[in-house]
Amino acid sequence: MNYFLYKLKFTTPVHFGKSDSAQSLFGSRINVAADTLFSALCHTALEMGGTDQLDRLIEAAREGNLLLTDAFPWKNDELYLPKPLYRRQQIKKETDLSSKDRKAIKKLNWVPVSMMADLLTKMKDGDPFKADQVDQRFGTLLLNEKAAVRTGGDARPYAVGTFYFREQAGLYFIAAVSTEEAGDELGELVEALGLSGLGGKRSSGLGKFDLEDKILLNEPFDDETKWLFGALEDRDHENLLLTTSLPKDDELPESMQGASYLLTRRGGFIQSDHFAPEMRKKEVQYFFQAGSVFAHRFEGDLYEVSGETGFHPVYRYSRPLFLGVSL
Repeated sequence: MNYFLYKLKFTTPVHFGKSDSAQSLFGSRINVAADTLFSALCHTALEMGGTDQLDRLIEAAREGNLLLTDAFPWKNDELYLPKPLYRRQQIKKETDLSSKDRKAIKKLNWVPVSMMADLLTKMKDGDPFKADQVDQRFGTLLLNEKAAVRTGGDARPYAVGTFYFREQAGLYFIAAVSTEEAGDELGELVEALGLSGLGGKRSSGLGKFDLEDKILLNEPFDDETKWLFGALEDRDHENLLLTTSLPKDDELPESMQGASYLLTRRGGFIQSDHFAPEMRKKEVQYFFQAGSVFAHRFEGDLYEVSGETGFHPVYRYSRPLFLGVSL
């Protein structure tokens, strides 16, 4: 497979709703899951190339010729990954860690790629990792007060959480594609998506970005890209999940064996004017969160989540990428 890294630099604030919360407008994540990214790419493909290009994108994902990670933060040319989850029994000398070290690791959400190998070694051996020295400040979350005005009624105030990335920060994701040409075509879709925006409240101008860089990881040029490519190709160790996703039913029993994971709710509305006259909800599923660690890989699927009869199918992306890690 060809592994492309797409680096996004946001030119406007973003709103990435928390699907596990009933007040998704109020807060905002700093990153997006792969199913949200894939859905946005599908809308862009339909606008750019019609149903032919959309069908090609869906078929590539269904056949495993397009695999996506979640979008993760970068800052000052440093790429970050989700902190690996681990079972406490894996830590040989956890009692030797100070309370301060344990609390710092617990608060750690993102790990620089340059520090990941050191973190994995120290997690396994139970040695202190200077988690408090990892700068996880990628921007600022603000609440914007707005008002909904209905005909004949009073204005109803509400707040929208928006995240402002720092000047030298943004998001990136990795895609595994069957050919370099497919990576170039995906890059064109990403550039077009940047004009319309990623995430929620796009009608208010949120989520717009520039494609800052496109990197072929199969041709690594520094320690960071070399480590990433090596870990993407590693099938001999445990597997760090990079894609919020769910195995197929027949894969689930083996996937659960020896796994260390968190679950996250995936819901949302069907964002299509062609599906039905009114807005409808997607079926709710619970996916494994990126950062979960598995002894056995799974392939996942594209899940049909319309829940009701509409004018076209609605898919939720669940085709994962993993990193091979030693834990």
